[in-house]
Amino acid sequence: MSTHPHKYKNSTGATMPAFGIFRLATAARESTQELVPTAELVEFDNSMPLFVNSAKSVSDNAYGNCRSVLESPFWVRYDTGNAPANGDIVGPVDGETFVSEKGDGFLVLFKDTTKELVWCALIDQTRIWDAELTASMSAASNSKTGASSATAKLLVPDPSSAGNLMDGPTITVKNRSLDSTGLSGDYIQVVRIGNEWRPVWIDC
Repeated sequence: MSTHPHKYKNSTGATMPAFGIFRLATAARESTQELVPTAELVEFDNSMPLFVNSAKSVSDNAYGNCRSVLESPFWVRYDTGNAPANGDIVGPVDGETFVSEKGDGFLVLFKDTTKELVWCALIDQTRIWDAELTASMSAASNSKTGASSATAKLLVPDPSSAGNLMDGPTITVKNRSLDSTGLSGDYIQVVRIGNEWRPVWIDC
């Protein structure tokens, strides 16, 4: 099965680069009577869904294949003028076909500097992430003002081995529980709430 199963028409006025990010607009009916959605550049006041082009660039007014960012994780171009690091938060920016630290919504799991791509996951506050503590985590002294912090590494999907996980970026876990503690090496599950990674389950 193709990893970029959705057909689209590039109507951005320029070539869509390989793994470029864009929004899909309303579908137009082609001469074949097929309904094909058209690509538009990212605009923050546009609520149309985000998609990523396949590994082939697509000329203006030509057809290509893409995948939704909801089919996470995914490879996407990054801003070479301000290259992100593993664990950074990036996102689409107005009028561009790459992700940047000026944007928001995606977590960088892995960076391929040779191809100038990042392996990203959509940050969804309903998503639970696998992780492993790399330092001991103490209980909070006060849930509001005395949260404890500990480092952990995310365990992320291995793009070369379906169904398996690999070590991902290091994050800082903010523990606001007065009871939960953990040791280095413990398996935990975390969620992203605002700008904090919060533990929701600890294997102990």
